[in-house]
Amino acid sequence: MKINEYQYPRTITQVNKYIHNKYPDIDLVRGEGYFYITSDDDVVNEKLAGLYTTSIPVFSIRHQTFDTWMNDIENLLLDVNRHEVDRQPVYEK
Repeated sequence: MKINEYQYPRTITQVNKYIHNKYPDIDLVRGEGYFYITSDDDVVNEKLAGLYTTSIPVFSIRHQTFDTWMNDIENLLLDVNRHEVDRQPVYEK
């Protein structure tokens, strides 16, 4: 299935596939009434743990487009980069 970035996803799996094209170590996870990002990579996950929040306050996966999900995740990753003492970004652009 080809994903149009302005479409609304039906499942979290679709969003994670879209995210993994650019950020293979980042996963979107469903909480109760919100979503958050995490990683299986220990270094990335440690950097995420240092943030004030990794949450995206959206109730349903269908409430945002693929592009909006990606923007929210990239904003969280920018926060990681701003708070790093050694200024090593999680991901180079």
